[in-house]
Amino acid sequence: MSEVYLNHWFLVDMQKAKEAEKDARLENLPFNYWYKETALEEALDASPVWVKVKSLDGHFPAIYSDCPIFCTQVEDQDFLRYVKSLILMKGPDGKGYLVRFYTPAYLHNWLSKIGQERINLLLGPISSIKYFFNKTHNEINNAQMSILTNKKDVAWFKINKPEWEMLKKAYSARDNGYGN
Repeated sequence: MSEVYLNHWFLVDMQKAKEAEKDARLENLPFNYWYKETALEEALDASPVWVKVKSLDGHFPAIYSDCPIFCTQVEDQDFLRYVKSLILMKGPDGKGYLVRFYTPAYLHNWLSKIGQERINLLLGPISSIKYFFNKTHNEINNAQMSILTNKKDVAWFKINKPEWEMLKKAYSARDNGYGN
C-alpha cells in the first residue's frame, strides 16, 4: 500500500509576509503572494503569502507555528489557482467580501461550525487545515475532497444568512480578545 503524499502550505498573514518571503528564499521554499494575479493585486503589500514546506519538522514550520497549514494532494499550480478563487466570497446580499476565513479565530469560531457539507464545498481539493487557537492544536477536515476539473471564478462561495451571522459573531469575538 503506497502512502498518500500531502503538500503542506503555510499561510502567513500580511504582518509577517515579508519576513516569511525572506525565510522561504533562504530555505529554497516555494512561495506565492495570495493577491498576486488577482483583482486585489494592487494591494499586494497587504497580501498574505503561501509558503510550501518540505517537512513539518523543518526550520520554517518552527518559526511560523502559529500560522494555519493547508494540506492538499493537488499540484502546486492547481492549489494556488483554487485558493485564489477564495479571496472574495459572496455575502447574503450578493456582494463580494474579503473574508479572512483563514485566521485561527475565524477557523475556530466560523468555518469549523458551518457544517461538514459546507466545509467540504469550501475546501474543495484541500484535505485539511491545521491551526493553533487558544493554546490548542486544531484541525478542520474535508470529508469529501473534490478534484479540480475547471477554474472557479472569484467569489463563487456564497455565505448564507446563518453563516453570515456566525461570521459576525466570530469577528466580534476576535475584537473582544478571543481571537488568539
